Amino acid sequence: STQSTWGSLICSGFMSRFSFELFPLRHVYVYLYENITNMAELRQLIQQNTFSAALINPTTCVDLQHVLLAVNKALFDQSNGKLFTPNLHSEVVFCLSGSRSINESLKRFGVDDASSTVLAVLFDEDKKQDFEDAIKGDRVELDRLASLSDHALIKKYFKIQDAELSCTGGMAAAVY
Repeated sequence: STQSTWGSLICSGFMSRFSFELFPLRHVYVYLYENITNMAELRQLIQQNTFSAALINPTTCVDLQHVLLAVNKALFDQSNGKLFTPNLHSEVVFCLSGSRSINESLKRFGVDDASSTVLAVLFDEDKKQDFEDAIKGDRVELDRLASLSDHALIKKYFKIQDAELSCTGGMAAAVY
């Protein structure tokens, strides 16, 4: 368990539970899955509000902090009644992007029915087991997230020039 300026983080290799300083009663759970065979079913369950989870394309994430910044922003927007998207989980995916286009953000940073790898951010502790039971794939350690990041794709989506990377201290600084 560690503390940060945002809140606290509990990591156990395959899962991280994070709480935010501004939202101490809200916990989010972050999982990384590979070899998923039922993404279409998972997306449908989320659309039916069976559970609240953001399904993120991990190749578009710089690191876990990038995801946590998006979660924090989405929770803040929700607390102020100012979501740009219909729900919290789509707001997280939207907040990952530097774009103001909701459709473009969801398409680039979300998953589609053919996706086999996902970074899942869950908001409902009481439905966490339902999600884990529903997903057909292999849960892997969150440390693998860095190896899944596609820096060329991230540079393209955020319109980052090579000169920016050397001046700002790397990909993470350029994105957030």
